[in-house]
Amino acid sequence: MTFDAIGQVVIHEGTGPTPHDVVSLNIVITAHAGDNAYTFRDVGIDHFRVSPDGTEIQMVVGQIPLEFTGVLKLNLTTDEVILEPRHSLADRIDEACAALTA
Repeated sequence: MTFDAIGQVVIHEGTGPTPHDVVSLNIVITAHAGDNAYTFRDVGIDHFRVSPDGTEIQMVVGQIPLEFTGVLKLNLTTDEVILEPRHSLADRIDEACAALTA
């Protein structure tokens, strides 16, 4: 199996009272198995910030291939999940496997 990916990743670094970085993604990925192919996307942003108390927070917003669409918010300091996405894409794994093995 091979994969092709095309798109862009842009990193924005912010400073100030609450330092933060934003990584925006817009990537199209195609998996190939013989003559079969399955295309999916990785789109959205990863937002990293440090709160005034030193807590490191990561928010993943968008569509993560074959995992979810929505928002995942993590406390990186405590490894706590603050918010979980509501829309799972796990059912697309079967779809992808069927398309690649047809």
